[in-house]
Amino acid sequence: MVRANCIYLFSKVYPLEKREEMYDVSATFLIRQQNALMNALSDSCYRIQILAIKGISMCMRKFWNTFNEYQIIKCFEIFLSLIEGNNIDVRKAVFHGFTVLLDITESHIYFKNSEMFTKTKQILMNENEKIKVRRSVSHFLLKVKKVDSKSKDAATIKYEEIVNLQDISIIFDNNCEEIRCLLVDLIFDYFYGDNVQDENVTIMRLTEFYKINKTSFHNMIFFTKKTLNFNNACKFMLMLLRHVYCLFKKAEHLEDTNIDYSIRFKKLKINSDSENIGDINTSSVGNDDYYRQNKDSYICCILDCVNCLIVVHDNTFTEDCNRKQFTEIQDLCISCIIGILKFHKNDKIYVSTMCLAALFPISKIMVHTSAPSTALSTLKQFPNNMMEMEETNKDLPVCITYALSMWNQSYKIIQIVTNWFEYAFKTLDPNATLTFRTKEKNVFETNSKECKPKIGNLLITCMLTCNKSQQKLRDSGINEYNVHEMILCLEKIKPTIENRMFSDDSLNNILTDEVMIELFYLYMKLPIIYYNYDKSLRNNKIIDHQMSVFDWILEKLLVKDLQLKCDRTKIFIVRIIKVVNNTVYNYSLMKIGTHVYLNKFFIMCSSIIDNNLGEWILLHMIKTLGEGLGYLYYLENTNSAKNDVSTLNNCVVAITNIVSFFEDYKSTEEDFIMCFGEPKVFLKEFCNLILELKRLSAPDFHQVFLAFIETIMVIIDNEIRKINSVDLIENPIIIPFSGFLLIRVILNNLQLLNYFSDNIVQLFSSPIYQNDCIRLLSAINFIFNVTFHSRARAINFAPILKVLFKMLTKSENNAPLSAFDYGDCNFDISIFEVPCSNNLMYIKAKGRDILVNTAKKLHLTF
Repeated sequence: MVRANCIYLFSKVYPLEKREEMYDVSATFLIRQQNALMNALSDSCYRIQILAIKGISMCMRKFWNTFNEYQIIKCFEIFLSLIEGNNIDVRKAVFHGFTVLLDITESHIYFKNSEMFTKTKQILMNENEKIKVRRSVSHFLLKVKKVDSKSKDAATIKYEEIVNLQDISIIFDNNCEEIRCLLVDLIFDYFYGDNVQDENVTIMRLTEFYKINKTSFHNMIFFTKKTLNFNNACKFMLMLLRHVYCLFKKAEHLEDTNIDYSIRFKKLKINSDSENIGDINTSSVGNDDYYRQNKDSYICCILDCVNCLIVVHDNTFTEDCNRKQFTEIQDLCISCIIGILKFHKNDKIYVSTMCLAALFPISKIMVHTSAPSTALSTLKQFPNNMMEMEETNKDLPVCITYALSMWNQSYKIIQIVTNWFEYAFKTLDPNATLTFRTKEKNVFETNSKECKPKIGNLLITCMLTCNKSQQKLRDSGINEYNVHEMILCLEKIKPTIENRMFSDDSLNNILTDEVMIELFYLYMKLPIIYYNYDKSLRNNKIIDHQMSVFDWILEKLLVKDLQLKCDRTKIFIVRIIKVVNNTVYNYSLMKIGTHVYLNKFFIMCSSIIDNNLGEWILLHMIKTLGEGLGYLYYLENTNSAKNDVSTLNNCVVAITNIVSFFEDYKSTEEDFIMCFGEPKVFLKEFCNLILELKRLSAPDFHQVFLAFIETIMVIIDNEIRKINSVDLIENPIIIPFSGFLLIRVILNNLQLLNYFSDNIVQLFSSPIYQNDCIRLLSAINFIFNVTFHSRARAINFAPILKVLFKMLTKSENNAPLSAFDYGDCNFDISIFEVPCSNNLMYIKAKGRDILVNTAKKLHLTF
């Protein structure tokens, strides 16, 4: 702290002078000051480094001429080395220092360094870098741009030398909203603004960026609200739309039959009174060669740009004072949309046009074209598998679904898709009757040979995923009956899944395992949409539906002969259960459900473990149980009623047992990952589960914690019983990976560690430790390993060491129990099961040596 304050004060009063001394003395004194600042840059304390960076940057800015070239070069070299350092705040401070130094014209030559360019770009493009560092880099680039715009010096650094459009397109995808806004400030005037006088140049540059990365282009436009105010955004949109209008107007007069655009705009109604549209000069259209070579991207770029800007300024358009501007843009958009839809279908331009058309009332578009019926016809022609579609058409399903939903045509999509589902189930039983029964004549009958459940599920999922289309689906009463019909149709997925399980093989090419899982997931999601129409019964109906699924899983899927099925079938059933878990997890977050519903879920989880499926779904189940417990705690606080969580306690204990059995056949972290998943995820989710139980019920938590410690002891115990001889060295027994993983559950969480510390003597005072010397040796090994963890320093080990030492020396009758007493353990009889007084003596000597070593390590005495 003292040194940090000294650096701060020193940088404030720099340069100190000896005015009465000779020049040589003053110069030497000045160099000593500069060297002191330079040395502080390499200090081992990060705080001093940060203050030194800020201080030397300000000193150089104010007193640049006091530093010689050697010191400046050395300073920049140190700065570049600090960029690669481990401390976040140091890296941030370096770029802040760069930003300060840019104010000095003489410093620009030192920034022209390929190493600096590379490191700066790497930090900005590194998605794992902290936000505040990337923010500092972004501000540095903005300062580079500002300095470059004001300076005519050839030595001035340019931001394009550090990051180009290709780099920025990647950065847009990997950064947060704040960084994206800064990047828009950095690059948008390259496309549009006072620096770009030619409209054709604007559109060509936008098109090039669109071709690099369409998603990044959309992100850039979405974050232009600060850079491009509402009035300028309207002018920008009108300029773009007039450009499209001109293209079609010009195409009308061209005789070249290869040109795709030959629209007669005399039939289109344009608001001739609009001063913004005015007389169109067809000569304003830019480079024809560039347009012909990039016509798809050219038109799509303009339409997508207008689309994004309308969405960005949607709330502003609704204000009364802005209605005229919206009307102008809407009229010109509709004129362009109508013309394009007449000559484009199933291509990139059609996709962009439909997305833009979805923003406007269908009544204005249907005057000139039958867009909805055309979209439905296109939808029915999709192949069942998206992989069979051309790359340029893969956005079509999402685009058409969104447009039809915004035009209140969702029920027509639902009817088509329900027919596809019906005929898919009918492939298993040709004599089955169809449940689909519309009130009106169904004009969307589908050939059974063309049923497409996979693409149908995609269309409904698109409708449910987008907030706007989902809102339209919920708000429109006409959709209620059709959604209910789809739910009735999807009831057939349950017997279909049963057939798949009992056949132990795939059913057919249409109802593949993947398709059945997708349909089952849709079956679980749709009730929350359907019962939204009657909100008074909403939650009760949703829960009834969920509980019926729990009963079905318990009765039909978790059968006795499930273990005899092949692995593919087991994985299929596990994925079905994961869908149910996901639904329970989401409903718990949404606060939907009752204690009866949650208890039924806990029973299902217990049955899953009993059927030996726990290891297939361990991490997923732990996460869902944790969230379910959190919601149960919320219900108890709301309803002031206590719930029985004994079933859940059994689940938690069973989960620890699953991990303990892991050591029988696996021994490394890599094997654990292959079997269960990432250990870090297990630690996080299992800690959360146990803590939720602690919050819900302290007595139940205590019982589970005792069982948890007992499981760790069994793991160590079993490892000891495998040993054929006892070494008398004070080294502990090696604990298997599963034991260490469970120990880390306690050590990695402060609450669990404190609970362990407060109850450590009680936990190891059980009679089993007094009556079984091997279990006692397991406890001694456990305590010894815990002492190595840094967080264990807060634990007072003295009482438990005294208790263990007392138990070790108190009785002569604590011989090890036989393997038979441990149930179905299949270990060979170890040296410790052989009746021999020497074995007991060796065990006690081993335990005493480890205890003494532990006490020495902790500087304790018995």
